[in-house]
Amino acid sequence: MKSYNDRMPRVESPVSSTAIGHWAGRCYNRVRSTPPRPPRSNTVMPTDVPQLQAALTAAEPAERAGAAKQLSRLGPDARAAAVSLAQACGDQQEEVREWAVAALEELGAPPVADLAVLASLLGDQSADVGYWAATLLGRLGEDAAPAVPALAGALSGSKHSSVRQRAAWALGNLGPPATGALDALTQAADDDDLRLARLAGRAIEQITG
Repeated sequence: MKSYNDRMPRVESPVSSTAIGHWAGRCYNRVRSTPPRPPRSNTVMPTDVPQLQAALTAAEPAERAGAAKQLSRLGPDARAAAVSLAQACGDQQEEVREWAVAALEELGAPPVADLAVLASLLGDQSADVGYWAATLLGRLGEDAAPAVPALAGALSGSKHSSVRQRAAWALGNLGPPATGALDALTQAADDDDLRLARLAGRAIEQITG
């Protein structure tokens, strides 16, 4: 098979090879010295959180998923959207749920002001919403003490095993302020759900020292 150069017709150029070499060198240096174009900015700022938070309830699934994705890039700076992201874990669209979880995993502790709303979400019909409500309350540590009754109630009465397990974990994270949940934890420590029993036993140790 002939090479590309073999297929090209030979053309006699009036320009000397030396001149061509100088010209090519100048072009090379010009290209080499040209700085690359900066990539398009996809920067998300903490000031965007209110707008993104509102978009989590938009009618279009793509808009909801996009908002959750953007919030996932903010890490702890998305704390103000903690409740909305927990609620988004119950979205009908899988992509929305996945990005909401991604955002919550990087969020850290929520604002203490969200405590009452998070406590109310423990009984949500969606197991994922209840799970993340318990997780966020547990991240608050002792600051979540007012939510102990709600967490104890979720531990004893939730129909979702994942919520019961997470409630036990959260109560353990609260430490001594969760003393009021010891009865519920003692019962859970004898549950047939071995993971729940283990988490409850550990929580009792964390609370009683």
